[in-house]
Amino acid sequence: MMNNSDLSIVILCAGNGTRMRSQKPKVLHTLAGKTLIERVVETASLLEPKKIILVHNPEHRTQLEDLLQNLPITWVAQTERRGTGHAVLQALPYIETKQSLVLYGDVPLLPQNLLTTLQEQTATQFGMITARTPRPHGFGRIIRDEKNNIIRIVEEKDADASTKLIEEINTGIMLFPTQFLQESLPKLEPKNAQGEYYLTDCVALWQEKSIPVKSVSATCFWHIQGVNTQAELVHLERTWMRYQAEKLLEQGVRITDPERFDIHGNLICENDITISPNVCIKDHCEIGENSTIGNNCSLNRVRIGKNVVIGNFCELENVHIEDNAKIDSFSKLENTLVGQHAKVGPYAYVRPGTKIGNHAKLGAFVEAKNSELEYGSKVAHLSYVGDCKIGENSNIGAGFVHANYHGPHREKSTSSIGKNAFIGANCTIVSPITIGEDSTVGAGTTVRKNVADNAMHVTLGKEVTKENWQEQEQPSPSNNEENSSLQTL
Repeated sequence: MMNNSDLSIVILCAGNGTRMRSQKPKVLHTLAGKTLIERVVETASLLEPKKIILVHNPEHRTQLEDLLQNLPITWVAQTERRGTGHAVLQALPYIETKQSLVLYGDVPLLPQNLLTTLQEQTATQFGMITARTPRPHGFGRIIRDEKNNIIRIVEEKDADASTKLIEEINTGIMLFPTQFLQESLPKLEPKNAQGEYYLTDCVALWQEKSIPVKSVSATCFWHIQGVNTQAELVHLERTWMRYQAEKLLEQGVRITDPERFDIHGNLICENDITISPNVCIKDHCEIGENSTIGNNCSLNRVRIGKNVVIGNFCELENVHIEDNAKIDSFSKLENTLVGQHAKVGPYAYVRPGTKIGNHAKLGAFVEAKNSELEYGSKVAHLSYVGDCKIGENSNIGAGFVHANYHGPHREKSTSSIGKNAFIGANCTIVSPITIGEDSTVGAGTTVRKNVADNAMHVTLGKEVTKENWQEQEQPSPSNNEENSSLQTL
């Protein structure tokens, strides 16, 4: 890492983004789960500059501050949008370092190593990042002399037919000696089709020093691609997703359809994992060696062990999944631990704080929150388990509900079920309850008191059968009296 105590980074994000056709500022649109401006500021922070200066539209200040409130940013308003040169001029009084790097709030996927390379090759000179593309329409063209030195940049609207054929383009990313900016920015003139002050005109002013402009070429066009429209945003996001999928494929992860794979973060992985179509992995993610199910296990990333299968349309956010587990289709897991050989879903909703132990099962249409299933326990289907601990090898029947919501402004209480317990179908336990080990709760029971170890607990009620029920005269809709036959049932 270079010592960047003499570096300031100026990020330009004052544009209105009218082509996005949105009430939201352009830089607040998201790409793979993060706003464009967040991505740019995070990359800038990795360089560890002395100062990050955000040149913004004052109408957007509140929204930007709410998003970036925890980051050390110097805020500079550009009340009039009069071009990139004018924008940097607003930041100039706040720059106290020898070097100034200019970035853009709508270029979200710029890699740190490209900027580091620019710094290394530029030293104390003027440097810039360029790129080549067979479709350069809309970009400023790089003009070089017979010695291949950059002598000026011509914007698209100011270019003649021959200039428009040039495939080397300006990315706008430039590294300046600050003293040169102080001398040059006041000299810029709006002599162009846009009537704006172009930062790119500094290239021609640098020629007076008879020192070549240094340049670094971006190897991937999407690294330097900006966003101006919704279509460009979608295309860039899919390019990023495809790139992440290809990295995983190279490492032995089987992604059955890379075009239908979403990842909102960085993924490090082992092999022999199968990820089905339309899986979404959110936040900072890591797929790697076995994690340990326990209280000290971190939940700030996704970790998936070997031989794990993820079904269609699953969403994983801050999840640890150990070896040989299976997450069936249409399941959503948040801040959850899943043990070895465990099975989740299909259609499971696993909310934060849940731990599913080794060989445990949390099945179809089950919702769990802040609960623990220990080794071999099963909640197979159609149940709600919230704030409840279930011991080893216990079986919870269909339709189980842990009733622990006691109204607003009251804390939810917890319950526990001992190991080897058997809870019948359609049972409700009203927390706080303790159900002992090796105990049985009969089907349809509402449990309102603790159940001892090795006990049977059942609601006994009279069962009535009414013969020939369909042949009896049914009550008139206008009859306000309750039907006596119904009362007997």
